[in-house]
Amino acid sequence: MNPADASPGAARALLDRAHRLACRAAGIAEPAARVPPAMSSRASASAEGGPSRRPAASGLSSGQRGARVPAPGAVAPADRRAIGDAFEVRARAHLEAAGLVCLDANWRAHFHKQAGEIDLVMRDGATVVFVEVRARASAVFGGAAASITVAKRRRWWVSAQAWLAARAPGASPPCRFDVVAFDAGRLDWLRDVLAG
Repeated sequence: MNPADASPGAARALLDRAHRLACRAAGIAEPAARVPPAMSSRASASAEGGPSRRPAASGLSSGQRGARVPAPGAVAPADRRAIGDAFEVRARAHLEAAGLVCLDANWRAHFHKQAGEIDLVMRDGATVVFVEVRARASAVFGGAAASITVAKRRRWWVSAQAWLAARAPGASPPCRFDVVAFDAGRLDWLRDVLAG
């Protein structure tokens, strides 16, 4: 099914199913309520043929104006972080089972504004391996590996430079950039993705 052609109800069902699959794959319980009650009542009113108007701007306080209402089926940031942490734990276990040694996890260069977070820093023999863990509920939009943009690659490279400067000053060990991608719970380990 093409998500762009789906009705709002079918799109919502697709998002809910994708969320349930991601939670199952990560081994965590699905949150009980992800949709705010105001959205549920508005959605049910419009489904019953009632009005589905937004409140007038004059009826909102200044703090409410411009406030973002989460999309139906959206995952709260805390839930998203828990899901990401669970996938990182699975990726680390997989890499350690393959013989890599963990040097750092969730490392961030606070002193460098262009650097991002490195999910895992591993050692494979003498090679330092910078690992990005990506997870997607399905491969409909290209999958987990395709979600790594050019900007993300640039931040990843800058972060690796910052990690080497902080943890191995003066040394220049061989380095590699790997991706551990989870598509609908299936793990793919892509080695040396920035080579070339």
